[in-house]
Amino acid sequence: MKEYFVAYASPLGTDVRDTMNTMAQQGWRVVAVTFVSELLLESSIMITFERDKK
Repeated sequence: MKEYFVAYASPLGTDVRDTMNTMAQQGWRVVAVTFVSELLLESSIMITFERDKK
């Protein structure tokens, strides 16, 4: 059985890379990366992770 976690990160700076690295160290795998934009004013990256449930 799998468990999933969704994280949001700023597309600016190193937020996306830092989030992916931190989650990978905890055994999570990236399964989807989605660009999210709200009226082109604010944007973020939605990262979906999965891992085997313990």
